[in-house]
Amino acid sequence: MKFLSTPHLPKFTYGEHLRPTRDWLVMVLVGTLLLLLSATYSFFVFTQTKKIVSLNGESTPAVVATASSTDVTQIFKDRERERDNYMRVYRFVDPSR
Repeated sequence: MKFLSTPHLPKFTYGEHLRPTRDWLVMVLVGTLLLLLSATYSFFVFTQTKKIVSLNGESTPAVVATASSTDVTQIFKDRERERDNYMRVYRFVDPSR
C-alpha cells in the first residue's frame, strides 16, 4: 500500500518560518470578509423580499394580534393560579422512594 503513504497533492505552505501574528491576521481578515459578505447578502435578500407584492397586485397587510388588555390580564391570572396549584395543591410522588 505504498500509494497511501505518498501524498498526491503538494503540501500547502506559504513560508518556512512560523509567524503567528500573520496567521491570526489572515484568519481575522478572512472572517471579517465572510461576515461582510453574509451581511450584504442578507440585506439584499431582505430588500428583495420587501419589494414582493402578492399575485393580485396588492400588498399583504401585516397580521397583528388584537387581544384586549383584559384578555391578557386574565391569561396572567390563570397562569398565576396554576402556578400556585403546582406549589400547593398538586402532589407528586418521587418514584425513587
